[in-house]
Amino acid sequence: MQLKILQVNVDRRRNAHHLIQRVVLEEEIDIVLVQEPNKTIVSKDTKWIVGKSQNTAIWCKNKACGITGHETGNGFVNITFKDWSIYNCYISPDVEQRTYEKCVDRVMQHARQGGKEAIFAGDFNAKSTLWNSTTTDRRGEYLADWVQALNLTVENKGNIPTFVRGAQNSIIDITLSTQKMASKVTDWRVSTEESMSLHRHIFFKVQTVGKNRRKEGFVKCRIDKELLIDTSQLMGDNISTLQELNTALHDAQKAATSWGAREERREEPVWWNDTRQSQPQGKVQFTQEGADTGEKKTARSNRNIRLGGKI
Repeated sequence: MQLKILQVNVDRRRNAHHLIQRVVLEEEIDIVLVQEPNKTIVSKDTKWIVGKSQNTAIWCKNKACGITGHETGNGFVNITFKDWSIYNCYISPDVEQRTYEKCVDRVMQHARQGGKEAIFAGDFNAKSTLWNSTTTDRRGEYLADWVQALNLTVENKGNIPTFVRGAQNSIIDITLSTQKMASKVTDWRVSTEESMSLHRHIFFKVQTVGKNRRKEGFVKCRIDKELLIDTSQLMGDNISTLQELNTALHDAQKAATSWGAREERREEPVWWNDTRQSQPQGKVQFTQEGADTGEKKTARSNRNIRLGGKI
């Protein structure tokens, strides 16, 4: 089974949030990872799993993708599968360096304790040549230390900026993966299409075990009327013929429709149950391959205590 994933910071913007519905439809997205979501939208729509600080949210469009649980924290949302997990992360550019380091530590240590292979995606507001930024700042240095400590792979490809504001641009939206997950992550790319946000859409795929299985029977569905209206207005800007109007309304209806379980399925998927605690299954041993030299080795040694001990 191959999961298609969309990652984007929508800057709290309503239009950027609703554009996701259209992108999910067109690109056949399975999982959406949003940073700085529109708080009104995600608080009213139960399909979103929202972080404690409402800075991150995840929408699993494909209910058959194999999610076994989820956990929310300050600055991240984590969804788990049988033997791996995804962390959707956001750290504000306004926090001081020490607070930033604590936020990074919280996510990485949670992943260690969870004992699963993992993907880390989000707006880290950090610059480093490790993910093709033109410069490296203090935040980038600290995050890069964790990348080396856990032997993570940077999935970012090329030098297309992920953040653009006028003449200012940078690469601060990052995707990282543990070594075993790195071989399963493919087709990572930054879209240059309009996102209605200062951040661009990022797409990638994850190859997993298993496949979708469809069951016979009737399916219940629900149409979000407000979303239908907003999506129709969004699609209506370039309509000039009756055929284009018909197509736009049809696409808007599909984007605003959420599908429930088939009638013969009596139980909801376990990951929808907020009271269920995901159970760690085993431990993943992270190792540092290769030799560090010079200042990087010294920096890693000095940070061993803060990073939770020797790697």
